Amino acid sequence: MGPSHVASKRAKQRPSLSNVREGRGGSNVVFLQKCFQMGPAVAEHDELRERARAAGEQEQVRTNQRHLIDKILARYSAPFTVYRELAQNADDAEATALEILFYLDKSDGASGSRQIVHTVEVRNDGHPFQPQDWTRLCRIAEGNPDETKVGFFGVGFYSVFCLCEEPMVISGESSLVFGWNHDNLFTTRIPNDQFQRVTKFIFKLREPHPLPDVKELGGFLCSMLTFTRHLSNAKVSVGSGEILSLQKLIAPPDMVDSVPKWPFQLSSPHGLFTIQRAEKSVVQVRLTVHEGENWTQSTVFASQYTANLKSNPSKQLITQMQRVTKKKPPSECHVACLVASDESGFVGGQSEGLAAEILRGSFVPAENQGRVFIGFSTHQTTGCALHISAPVIPTVERESIDFVDPALRSWNQELLVCVGSLIRILYDDRMTKLDTLFHSEPTPTSNKHPEKSDQEPATPSGLFSQVRNLVTSAARLISSDLLSGLDETMDTDPSPLKSSECLAIAAMRAHTFGKSTPNPNVSILIKSGFFSGNKSTPLVITKIGVREGSACWLPYDGLESLLISTPVVRPRVLRGAEPFLHEIASHQGVVGLKQI
Repeated sequence: MGPSHVASKRAKQRPSLSNVREGRGGSNVVFLQKCFQMGPAVAEHDELRERARAAGEQEQVRTNQRHLIDKILARYSAPFTVYRELAQNADDAEATALEILFYLDKSDGASGSRQIVHTVEVRNDGHPFQPQDWTRLCRIAEGNPDETKVGFFGVGFYSVFCLCEEPMVISGESSLVFGWNHDNLFTTRIPNDQFQRVTKFIFKLREPHPLPDVKELGGFLCSMLTFTRHLSNAKVSVGSGEILSLQKLIAPPDMVDSVPKWPFQLSSPHGLFTIQRAEKSVVQVRLTVHEGENWTQSTVFASQYTANLKSNPSKQLITQMQRVTKKKPPSECHVACLVASDESGFVGGQSEGLAAEILRGSFVPAENQGRVFIGFSTHQTTGCALHISAPVIPTVERESIDFVDPALRSWNQELLVCVGSLIRILYDDRMTKLDTLFHSEPTPTSNKHPEKSDQEPATPSGLFSQVRNLVTSAARLISSDLLSGLDETMDTDPSPLKSSECLAIAAMRAHTFGKSTPNPNVSILIKSGFFSGNKSTPLVITKIGVREGSACWLPYDGLESLLISTPVVRPRVLRGAEPFLHEIASHQGVVGLKQI
């Protein structure tokens, strides 16, 4: 009997997965027992490991630094990643201003209209580098151990190698130059002749490339300033000439009134996070950009809500998270939400032109296009018209949220649900204030709405004095937009909308949750927190003011006009915020709006 015949006979005797599924070859238990008998026992694994430790020769795992950087660390899927990482470092250093300078090739005239960049310099006015900063800069994957900082992985700076071979850093008392020796990366640090208060990163490009598109770079910078804690000014220069500048101003915050323990759910589902306090501020961003031979300027306002969360992770979760991130999870978390003050966000100034176009497409969150910010904007959307900034833990490229690692998944899921509860608190606070405005307004008697004001953009000294015009300007813009689509409601609901009703529609539309991308679970988690964050139904505006949704009625074929003191949603309001109102009416577990 030959070896092939013996092997064939054994194969026939051995049960296969298909045999087990089809009921042939014995039960699943028998099959698994035989599998364990055929392989080495666990004790043999342990014995082998001990023998290797005792007698084997250890060989260190080596890294080809050139390949590691070129193949992995310098490759990111998002544009302007280098500037994002340097801006994050600047904000961590409490810088207030960032400047990007492009130096052009003197012979770029031969390239026609294209301007060719040969060197890039990025400056910030933050704290100069300290000894520990220089040390971390020279060590791959040693991230900032401060749990309040965004950085986890210690690899963001190495994205600069997608631009150049030998970056230079000048800060404080020292300068540092990177250089290659074959496939190994080395650094040389030398003292400066004079103390440098401005930190500079200098990159002589590996291959000169055209000047970045002003619209794309401006959009990135507008998005960059959305949730920065310290950075409030950004500028782009070509040679010695400025081509773009940004300024962010924040009004002093007001405490949000509606943060009682009841009826709000202030803790995440498993008690990992608790909302401590919440504040509201008005944010102004002003953009000035060189367009052709002229300068265009535009100003946009938005409402920003911030809150402090207290975290209470278990010892096991802390250990598991430390294994991955190499630092403890923060004991307190700072989260923020940003929503346009009205549908366009523009109050005064130029609402057209390149500057306005950049602001409209980058700073103001559009419906269903809010973004999750982890320091800066990621690819992940929120599924509603709010940007959110929260210390969720990302994947290494910092463009997606990590839902794979079990410990990080628990942290991120609980945090997103808690953010949803916070959004509910802010929504109810906003609607409560609109109820006061509703009862103080006279009923409009005409469908004609005044044109938008042509006032000049707000200056820093005039920001807070112009905030009082926000509601009026918002109502003009929103009502003009809504009236264009409500012709069919004129017969049953002839009265024009009040300013408070227009703003309430904008609030309801902003808090309408659709599908988030690329991960749909993000909007599901936020939405669950929004609806479970309060024991009552979300507030809606009716013809007699703002009321809890479960006490309100939807209009039907003009019958609502017969109900004088009943909280019925006006047809115009229904048309303007129909998805939100129907979501309340149909949401599982919520006693929703009723049909007349």
